Amino acid sequence: MPEFMSFIWQEHTEENQPLFGDGISRPKPTDITKPFKVIVRVPGALPMTWTTPAPNPDAAISYAKARWPHANVSLPSKD
Repeated sequence: MPEFMSFIWQEHTEENQPLFGDGISRPKPTDITKPFKVIVRVPGALPMTWTTPAPNPDAAISYAKARWPHANVSLPSKD
């Protein structure tokens, strides 16, 4: 395979990979957190509820999106 083709393929596959680490898929050790529930809807699978420690709801959503890049992530509705 020509070198430019492998670079294009590498770029394409890296964007689909989950990202892990402090401040990306989980809080930094120094953050003050509380548990938040998020609904993760991965295409072709049943929705799942994931509970994660986070400093705020927006951070919980961003942690879930980092772990499941193709998923639709939302907070549960308050009924």
